[in-house]
Amino acid sequence: MEVTLFWAYLVPAVLALAFKGGLFLYAYKHRPLNSVTRLYVYLLIALTAQNIVLVTGYPELSRGTVPYFEADVFYVVTTWAIVLILHLAVAMAFHQATVMTVVVVRAAYAMALALTLLILNTSWIVSGYEITNYVITRIPGPMYPLWSIYAAGSLLAGVGILVYGALHQATRQKRLKSQLLVLALIPMQLTMMTVLVMLHLGVKWINVSLLSPILITYLLVVTAYATHQHRLFDIQFYIPWSKVRKRKTAFYQRLRAMVAELADAASVNQAINLLADVLRCPVALISGPRPVLAISGNSADMVKFPLKELRGVNSILVANEISDAMPSMHSLMREHGVAAIVPFYPHSHTAASWMLLGDSFSDQVYTPLDFKMVEQVFDRLGDLFLDKLLFMRSQLHEAREQLQTLQLRLDVSEERGQELQKQLRKVVRQNGNSELSRPALGKRGKADRNSKPAPVVALVPKPPVQGGKPLDSLVADFEARMIEQTLERCGGNQSQAARLLGLRPNTLHYKIERYGLADKKNRERPED
Repeated sequence: MEVTLFWAYLVPAVLALAFKGGLFLYAYKHRPLNSVTRLYVYLLIALTAQNIVLVTGYPELSRGTVPYFEADVFYVVTTWAIVLILHLAVAMAFHQATVMTVVVVRAAYAMALALTLLILNTSWIVSGYEITNYVITRIPGPMYPLWSIYAAGSLLAGVGILVYGALHQATRQKRLKSQLLVLALIPMQLTMMTVLVMLHLGVKWINVSLLSPILITYLLVVTAYATHQHRLFDIQFYIPWSKVRKRKTAFYQRLRAMVAELADAASVNQAINLLADVLRCPVALISGPRPVLAISGNSADMVKFPLKELRGVNSILVANEISDAMPSMHSLMREHGVAAIVPFYPHSHTAASWMLLGDSFSDQVYTPLDFKMVEQVFDRLGDLFLDKLLFMRSQLHEAREQLQTLQLRLDVSEERGQELQKQLRKVVRQNGNSELSRPALGKRGKADRNSKPAPVVALVPKPPVQGGKPLDSLVADFEARMIEQTLERCGGNQSQAARLLGLRPNTLHYKIERYGLADKKNRERPED
């Protein structure tokens, strides 16, 4: 029976120690460290030391002797773990340190140092230990109430500070972190208060050293999640009647509806406007070849985001998640009011684009489920952008083929025009010679040997030659003149003109609208 009872006390401590080893690996994997995660590592070290002395002290305890060294170390590391919990609560609840928070933290560390010296060098805090059913119970010294007040007061203060942070922190994400730490601290706080009261009443069958492995493991697991994860689940979402659950449910329904609506989006601008309405934040779509593809909402500062910096973004960046890993990018995003950057085909030279989302994006999207739902929309948008790009490429390819055809026809027409001009000049020259060879019929009919033949007008229009004008503009001007003359020949019949030009009717109509030929014809039409 005694052996079974011994193992019943030892197994929780061994399992808790194994969990702490896993937490060390977790903390190491999720680097880099910031002030909050460093505090967590210090707390993990202190509580691991506490766990180790529990495990190493049990063999001596099983023989009926008191492990004095291990017991003193247990109280010392517990003292420092409490002050680290308080410090962590202050760091999580306040965005920036204030004079008051600095004074509170320094006073707590000074108190912890004083209590440590008293525990190790005097019997004023703990005068001795006694064993009851494999549980070590302290024999309080004359100043033991001071340690009790320090422990209970620090934990109560930590809970109160975290409640303040859960209500007043600047962002939803920081408020969630404070809420999670409150949930982690409350069980330990209640248990410690209960044990202290029971010991004060003389009940010695239960002790903190028995429950601490389980409670501390729970505290460390929740704290590790709150301090290392950027995307935290919202506790209130899992409460059926909460406002957060109603708001999130409506938000997810809007996202699902948007995924269906994107299939019918007629343009990229329409898709961006839909996204801005659903996320309730400004949206700007920026590309490499063309600086701004589409914008919605107040995105004046966002479109000024340096394109050079965007070219290095090949995965989704959220400003709240990169403050430690990418401080320069985080500062740049804050400067331009950008909460998130979503890249589309970043490695492509022609299709690369980046969607910038305004600061209010983080008010809607901050939990893992939020991002999972939003990423479905981003994937659908990526497909839409690619479809539009392929359509534009097909149109461009078709336009190039038509331009090449027009260019060939232009070359042929110029050659024929030059030949015709030569023939006309020859005919005119022959006619002129014939007139000169006829006898003069009178003064008015006498041929003037010094007269020159009238200039010949080309039947095919030549492209206008203007200095400094690019080739594309010259070709466009020539194309417009050819279309205009063909329409005149056909009496305005666009179908007949399209057949003569070798174009499809809808293509000819597009070019008429593009070159403003319809408006020109209306202006030249006389009023009734």
